[in-house]
Amino acid sequence: MSYFLSKHFNTNSKQQWVLDMQGKNADYAVLGSSRVFNMIDIHTLDQAYGKKGINLATSGSGYGENYLILSEFIQHNTLSELLLNTDEFCFNSVRSYNYPFHEYEFLNQFPDPNYRPLFEDFIPTWKCHLWDLIPFSKFCEFNDLFTFSKNNDLTRVYSTTGGSLLLGDSLSERKLSLHKYTQTGLDNRDKKYFIKILALCLSRKIKTTLITTPLYCGDHHKVNPEFENYIQHIADSAKIRYISFNDLIDCRDSTFFKDNTHTNSKGSIEYSKNLGQILKAQ
Repeated sequence: MSYFLSKHFNTNSKQQWVLDMQGKNADYAVLGSSRVFNMIDIHTLDQAYGKKGINLATSGSGYGENYLILSEFIQHNTLSELLLNTDEFCFNSVRSYNYPFHEYEFLNQFPDPNYRPLFEDFIPTWKCHLWDLIPFSKFCEFNDLFTFSKNNDLTRVYSTTGGSLLLGDSLSERKLSLHKYTQTGLDNRDKKYFIKILALCLSRKIKTTLITTPLYCGDHHKVNPEFENYIQHIADSAKIRYISFNDLIDCRDSTFFKDNTHTNSKGSIEYSKNLGQILKAQ
């Protein structure tokens, strides 16, 4: 029964869209959580950068999930450069996101020894043992989240670029500035898989650029100094280019933002255009 389900396992998600992709030739990919999925417009970035890219980001995902998605993508597709988002949220994913590793999207990857430690880091040990002893149990637990047939609508929803801009009006500046989103401390699991992403890119000769997508810089915004110091140390020691958003968008202009941590379509296009220009110039 488990063998049958694994052969017919599909979900209606961005993760499945990435896992199904084969034969894609991309000059670059962007990777991260919804702060990349909803905030980087590939069409605009392509035009400004002069290259062809793809958005591999998935909402609410930490570096563990990012690592698995990137690893699976480059097994079946070609990639020259990775733009990896870094911020204080993805380095504290358990506190920042409701579900930083969506294991139910990757049930077929569980037996793979390359990913087994990832599952062990984010789900209870007893569950891993149960899935080993009774493989069918993992499909029972998440039986309402998968289907038996391919969803052809995924290609239509994500087109060929993989992003999704947030439409609608921006919130007022007053509402935006009321929220404090500075996190404290960096989670060791997130640092572990961040380093694994960098190591994977190095082994596959994929150029890596670290970015930080825009945050609304209202009165209460304070950047976590531990995050800033860590990223600067990694960028300097590994000689990796790091591009923050500070000079790419007016982060105090509330008309660019949907909420404190996400730009609206206007802000996303503005940021993507300016990011592409600086990438091309450098």
